[in-house]
Amino acid sequence: MAVRIFGACVSLGLVPVFTRYLTKSEYGTIAILDSTVEIFGALFAIGLGRAVVRFFHNTDNDWQRNRIVSTGMVISSTITIFALIVLAFVYRPVAFLAFKSHDNENFVLLAISTLLIGIPGGIVSAVLMASERSRLVCIIEFIRIIFSTLLKLILVVFLEKGIEGVLWTNFTVAVLFNFGMAVWMFFSVGINIDRSLIRPMIRYGLPFAPGVICSIAMSSLNRFYLNAYGTTEQVGLYQLAYQLPAAIYSMIAGSFERIWSSHTVFIVSQASDASNQYKRISTYFLSFLSFVLFAIAISANLIVKIFAAPSYAPAALYVPFIAFSFWIQTFNIFVRTGVILSKDTYLLTLNYLLTLGMTVLFNWLLISRFGTYGAAYAAILIYFSFSFVGGFIYKGFGYLDLRRMIPISIIWITLVLLRYRIGYHSIYTEILCIIFFSTLYLWLMFYLPFCMPKEERNNIFDFIKNTLKQKGNILQMFKS
Repeated sequence: MAVRIFGACVSLGLVPVFTRYLTKSEYGTIAILDSTVEIFGALFAIGLGRAVVRFFHNTDNDWQRNRIVSTGMVISSTITIFALIVLAFVYRPVAFLAFKSHDNENFVLLAISTLLIGIPGGIVSAVLMASERSRLVCIIEFIRIIFSTLLKLILVVFLEKGIEGVLWTNFTVAVLFNFGMAVWMFFSVGINIDRSLIRPMIRYGLPFAPGVICSIAMSSLNRFYLNAYGTTEQVGLYQLAYQLPAAIYSMIAGSFERIWSSHTVFIVSQASDASNQYKRISTYFLSFLSFVLFAIAISANLIVKIFAAPSYAPAALYVPFIAFSFWIQTFNIFVRTGVILSKDTYLLTLNYLLTLGMTVLFNWLLISRFGTYGAAYAAILIYFSFSFVGGFIYKGFGYLDLRRMIPISIIWITLVLLRYRIGYHSIYTEILCIIFFSTLYLWLMFYLPFCMPKEERNNIFDFIKNTLKQKGNILQMFKS
């Protein structure tokens, strides 16, 4: 969790640098490259890391565990070599599909090669986590993030290498860390293949691939449509608008989802009133997240002014839409609870495939007509389909309190619309406006009866008072 938060903070910290040393077109080009890399990589992703971890936990014998790791490493290395050979033949048409020209062929080749070289390193991280060496993984990740950040600053800021500086940084990091970790793991476990595990590993991991591809398509496909129907500058503006709420969302929802899906969801299921507990947890978390994303939505102009160069100011127009789409996406964490408990994970794949079709349809219909706004509208519709069509497929609405979530959604939308109907003449009046609407949103969530019952509100306030009182007593003890 600490690494995720640190990485998100560093990513936000680099935004002011990149937006001042990269044009909107260059920023958009990097976004398209990132999307191309993710989709190309997903085609060769077979869930091998999960498979290795799954078989790793099936035995306590160190020798057998080393064979499992070695087998997984050999499979991933073989996939990498095969993918690099395929890339040598297809990178030109891939570049043309992504950019409508052959101008960025070398960038596409370098970016995808970086991803493929790092595939075996992902196995190493999964194995280290499975063997309870998470501290080592955190240390490596911290060093990787710091090294990557410093190298980007040198190449982009001081040497003014632009896109090349970003790509060569990523390639260097992949070679030193991902590829380096893979070499170290081969030396540690040796090359000791268990042929009987190859087919079961692939068979176990392959069902995860459609979900990975569809998940990437949901968040990345609109960059290609924007570039096809518009310009790379529009892609750059949308990428910035997406990146700002995404960093905060990743820190909060990403960390929560990892804890929730790994063990908390199973612990709650053992409670006698599990149904009420699920509703309470989902309601409190979604309400909290809605406030955070609401604050981002109404502060979009100010945030973009702080984090980006003046030429990127139009990106603020799309932030509220994207922030709301992230909130809608979070519903899926809870509606799929029953599937996780019952292990009927094939339903997840079904929902992902349906959402992929919706992604293609909505992006095509809306971006071709409304441009960058169309991408923002499509994001809301896509994640609404993902969460609520998924809720019907999973039969998972019992894990949500929709009677409270619907009014909160209406309040969220209404206040954001009102906020942007009010003009301001200085940054001070803008800050006062943000404070007013944030306070009003909290007050409405707490005091409107259809958002929170009076008894529950009193219980929350009592809990806060008791917690503060206990902390005050502890402080007095230390002083005395």
